[in-house]
Amino acid sequence: MNATSTLALAILVSVAAAAATSFVLRPAVEPAPAAAPDDDPKLAAMEADIAELRTELAALRDAIASGGRVDVSTSNGLDEAAVRRLVQELVGDGSERQEPPIDILVVLRDLQNPLIDPAEKAALWEKVRDNGQIEDVVAEYERLAALAPGDANAQTELGWAYQQRMLAAKTGPERGQWGAKGAAQFEKALAIDPTDFDARHSLAQHSYWADMRGDAIQHFETLIEQQKSRTPEPKHAEPFLWLGNIFADRGDRDRAKEVWRQGARLFPNNDVLRHRLDTFR
Repeated sequence: MNATSTLALAILVSVAAAAATSFVLRPAVEPAPAAAPDDDPKLAAMEADIAELRTELAALRDAIASGGRVDVSTSNGLDEAAVRRLVQELVGDGSERQEPPIDILVVLRDLQNPLIDPAEKAALWEKVRDNGQIEDVVAEYERLAALAPGDANAQTELGWAYQQRMLAAKTGPERGQWGAKGAAQFEKALAIDPTDFDARHSLAQHSYWADMRGDAIQHFETLIEQQKSRTPEPKHAEPFLWLGNIFADRGDRDRAKEVWRQGARLFPNNDVLRHRLDTFR
């Protein structure tokens, strides 16, 4: 049962408790002689209402478990419309369904497609996390990296998988541990191939977000230097944008503009670099 379903049940339990309390604490208009427990009409009415609410709770549990529509009805003087609205708001009308498990091999094939759009790739990772299958995907990346210990790309992709696992972590220390594992994989990839763009760019970004700006600058400057011997690809413009932004944040306006200008010459179709140059004051 999910959290909203549990909360909906808790509401009905609270309603039952409120009903019971109202019967117990309601002051009598006129004192009456004490009645035997079995003959007390108020107690009998209270027990009847509680029994009815228990029946409704059981029906609600069954409806949620089976994915069917939730029906709430009361006949004990409670506000039926309010209860119905709350339950439908929290639980829904039964039309929502949990996504079926996704095929891990299909996910890996799509994630490793070099032509996949970055937005589509991010959405696919999000779906993996939402489905609770991130551990399975990470384990598969670990298996592939172990099979190719000398492949820089395999080690980099495992680093990306660790970063995605970091996003699914519940606590700060846990996120830090997975982030560090990702950085270690990028360093492993660079030990295999110091010119691997994806590994160094990912490590530079990790250094930036980990507040290691000096390391980030060093990695971005290395990427820019290595660009002199690379065939330009659109993603290769990123180090120029990042490094210029770091210099701008530090108040080094001239170096920021020079880096962006250098990038704009190599990547004239990059609108972001051009925009930074045109609007930076």
